[in-house]
Amino acid sequence: MEGFGVRLSVELKSNLEKTSSWARVLEDGRVELEYYDFSPAAQSSFGNDVAWMYRIEESKKPRLYAPLTEQTGTAVSNDEAMLDALRGGFRLVGLMHQHAGRS
Repeated sequence: MEGFGVRLSVELKSNLEKTSSWARVLEDGRVELEYYDFSPAAQSSFGNDVAWMYRIEESKKPRLYAPLTEQTGTAVSNDEAMLDALRGGFRLVGLMHQHAGRS
């Protein structure tokens, strides 16, 4: 499938046991944020886990840079800096909920 190859990828820190998260920059420039929860509580869900995935259009990436810069105190202005900020423990879920649905 064209456009779904991964150009850059980092596994994110998690404070919760039995969870995994990744941030990726896809070949077409979009950002993909992925979260899996395979804890005992999630095992009772359909499919035995809980997961979500956000894909952010390349044109929307600058909207991520400001809150990442504010949270980390380090300028975020490109893909590598964005992934470094996310890997450093940025509160990904809060960011996604804060900006979800905004165009």
